Amino acid sequence: KAEKSLDLILNTVSASHEVATYIPLLFSSGTIVQLGGVTTDHKLNQMALLFARRSVAGSLIGGIKSTQECVDFCHKNNIVPTVDVVSCEKINEVYEILSTKNDAVKRYVLDIANTLGNQ
Repeated sequence: KAEKSLDLILNTVSASHEVATYIPLLFSSGTIVQLGGVTTDHKLNQMALLFARRSVAGSLIGGIKSTQECVDFCHKNNIVPTVDVVSCEKINEVYEILSTKNDAVKRYVLDIANTLGNQ
């Protein structure tokens, strides 16, 4: 269902993982941008890239100074994310929302500490 459905993937995973598993999600001419700073090598099937004109790119997120400038700018201009903290029991509801359409354009965060405390 999700295969060939994305033009861009911002991969922020900072642990060793198989990037190749994300390549089929890219539409023709799609790009996956590596942002996580993984130090291990990635194995990629070049044919999956070449025939669909897909690409892999990378970018650094910046150092402490540029990150602080970004945080200061957001604070000064009251730029904050829209976040909905939900209990783990609602994970299926959240998955349904995200798999159909996230009209609210917000980030969902699982409240694991309070969920585990209720068991």
